[in-house]
Amino acid sequence: MVKSCRIRSLGSLPDGTKIVEVDGPCIRRSHVEFIQGGHGRVYRWIGKNTILVERMRDRQDECAIALHEITEHQDMKYRGLKYERAHAIANRQETAFRRSGWDMCKSVQSAWKLRWR
Repeated sequence: MVKSCRIRSLGSLPDGTKIVEVDGPCIRRSHVEFIQGGHGRVYRWIGKNTILVERMRDRQDECAIALHEITEHQDMKYRGLKYERAHAIANRQETAFRRSGWDMCKSVQSAWKLRWR
């Protein structure tokens, strides 16, 4: 990971996977393929048990991206899914989340003890 682009830790999942808030434009100076979020099961330049989430103005967007990346990462890690399948599942999860609103974000935050702004 590009350490100079790290903003802060958002916490860790029970399995030790780290979730880090990053400066997206800073990351894209070196890795143009990074858009809003990513993890080490897809991008080799991110640690295998690290999830990056771009800092955004809208906290719900940031939470939605985190949920997408967590879902995708965990499905690839524990279910052995290929990226395309894990991404499709994460997209469905993210869509349901965006329709449900902020309450689901609070549940995700509470369940995993993540720190949003």
